[in-house]
Amino acid sequence: MRQYIEVKHKPNLLFPFEYAKDILKVLKVIDEEKDILKRVLSIKCFGNSKYFEKYIQHILVRIIKRYLLCNENIEEYTSEDVLLEVGISRYPEIIEFCGDLEISIENEKIEYKKQTKGSYINSYNVKELNCLRIKNAKKVIFIENKANYIDYILNKMQNDEFVVYHGGMYSPVKGEFFKRLYEAEKDLLYFHWSDIDIGGFCIFDRLRNIIPSLKPYKMDKASLNEKRDSWQIMKKEYVERLKKMRYEKKYEIFFDVMDEMINKSCKLEQEAFI
Repeated sequence: MRQYIEVKHKPNLLFPFEYAKDILKVLKVIDEEKDILKRVLSIKCFGNSKYFEKYIQHILVRIIKRYLLCNENIEEYTSEDVLLEVGISRYPEIIEFCGDLEISIENEKIEYKKQTKGSYINSYNVKELNCLRIKNAKKVIFIENKANYIDYILNKMQNDEFVVYHGGMYSPVKGEFFKRLYEAEKDLLYFHWSDIDIGGFCIFDRLRNIIPSLKPYKMDKASLNEKRDSWQIMKKEYVERLKKMRYEKKYEIFFDVMDEMINKSCKLEQEAFI
């Protein structure tokens, strides 16, 4: 992104020329740092903790959408989601999970147990991990929605499962944690559960870039029809976007449920299963 702006020198297409130097400052910092707090970034670049959010954030979001998410369904992402793509967050990220996990930080072993009904580490811990191991599990389930994650670990989790709260867009550091999980335990079965809608399909596809063996959980035609009373009607524009996705090879695993959604003009949120 920075190189494009420097070489092509066409900032007026995305933002007023007067902010070009400010944008280049921000791009330089996020090129060098894997994750950074929003106000720390603002102080680092401008000596003012609120300048970035007030003047630069909306410009940076447009740039990220155009040059990093150009092939994605960007309408599904909030500004905070988009900023996470380049590691900018309001607070340190908390990574939540439930199950038997053993990690090592500075050669000190730390064990998390399923009986805690949920555990977490923050993004700074991820950078310090020496090793990681999932124990007593045959499958790993990533759950997008927070309410569904909590309901699942409290009421539905099986003894042979390890469950991770995914959230929406994940930052580079959270993505690194997901990658470490998969690389440590490639022989396990991996599933992801999102809404049955465009955003859910995009989130699944993005996670599959880290976990090639990933399979959908409760995101099929049968699950959609099981919760008919909770369907949300899709607008015409939304249906047209879904029709375009229907012919993209990377979404082939969802073609069956997409056809049903298009025929019935409906989509479904995860909360329907609580």
